[in-house]
Amino acid sequence: MTFARADETLCRLRQSRFDNSRDAQMTALATVDLLILDDFALEPMSKEESKDVYQLFLERTGRASMIVTSNRDTAEWLAMFDEVLLAQSAVDRFKNSAYDFVVEGESYRARLKPAIDASTPELGSGGRAFRPGLRDEHHAARDASGCFIDYEASTVR
Repeated sequence: MTFARADETLCRLRQSRFDNSRDAQMTALATVDLLILDDFALEPMSKEESKDVYQLFLERTGRASMIVTSNRDTAEWLAMFDEVLLAQSAVDRFKNSAYDFVVEGESYRARLKPAIDASTPELGSGGRAFRPGLRDEHHAARDASGCFIDYEASTVR
């Protein structure tokens, strides 16, 4: 089983073109028993990302299980692809081989929001106050392809 955010997965595939590991990356995604892609189609996809999603949906349809979460209806996914024909084919394959579960109501995240005690701020590197969700500018940046790189941990996000 593999769980990953869709944007991170597309970023890894984009990066894999530079080191010639794309085929291995796609094979790993296509052959895992269960692939869970979270937050799919939040942002428009590039031409290469559209091709990657099409290939992934093509490779997995009828062969392995996949769960895709999205804040958009599948009809809205078409507008997120750069290539209309690839979009129609990928979404058609997915919709016609999937069960559609729609969760309505208040977001569960509001219940998970932590209480903040203003008297004790957390300290980040260098003794500065740390606010959750912000990255330390001394250790992180986005590379030319838009992927987040954490230099301290040497990981791509």
